[in-house]
Amino acid sequence: NQRTDTLHAIAEKFTTADTMARVYIQENMPNLNDLRQRNMIFAAFRVNAFEGFKGVFDIDGTLTKDDPKYVYYDKTVPGTVFCDKHMATSRKVFPEVYPGGWGQVQEQFQDHFKLAGKMATEIRPGVDELFHHIRQLGGNISILTAGMRPLADGILSKLIHNNEIQEVRAIDLVNVTSNNKPPNILEMATEHEALFYVGDGGSDITLAQANLPISFFFALKDGKFAKELKKQNLVYFTYPDDENAHFETMKTLDQILIMAQRIKNGQHLIAA
Repeated sequence: NQRTDTLHAIAEKFTTADTMARVYIQENMPNLNDLRQRNMIFAAFRVNAFEGFKGVFDIDGTLTKDDPKYVYYDKTVPGTVFCDKHMATSRKVFPEVYPGGWGQVQEQFQDHFKLAGKMATEIRPGVDELFHHIRQLGGNISILTAGMRPLADGILSKLIHNNEIQEVRAIDLVNVTSNNKPPNILEMATEHEALFYVGDGGSDITLAQANLPISFFFALKDGKFAKELKKQNLVYFTYPDDENAHFETMKTLDQILIMAQRIKNGQHLIAA
């Protein structure tokens, strides 16, 4: 079918791009031992294989400074409907449990959840600037969160450039599948865009463990996600847990795109 053909086309682009990256390193930088520099080259060759690019972003702990779920619930949802067993439910059975538990709570107290998302979180530095920059460069932006939709809507309403986001996948009574991220990535990938993913921890780990059409990753420095990406030998970069945060993501992305343009122009790469 068409989806299978698309994924096959992306896989072929990755194979060709990675081969070209290895040949380039062997011929021009045979003693390269710097992991970040190596990843830059692989990311650039992959980006060069596509016409455009798209960033897919997690929210909690990625766009925000922490993962403040308990803050949300403690401050906004009446105690009579707070149900710890749903908080402890594993991701595997969540889709079955959610509609009759947290889903009903979410529907009943949507405004509370949305306000909590807006008031109980702090956006990481550089997010607005990064989103605006991606759109100025012609890239696309999507959100993929294992969080509840009204929380996501509340958090994203804090952004000046939230109108730059093309798609938001979050949990509601219609769609509980954003909790399982790999299948969503398979649906979101296109053969025309180099897809990169930006995350931090828990709900992102499965993305590092599956064979997915993700050109490269950004992960919180020293976090669980970054460690898993390194373990799996994937193409990734990190952003710091400080005031530079996604300003650093933007800087790294620019370096990758500049290198990809040099490849397109047939110029020698100067790895950043």
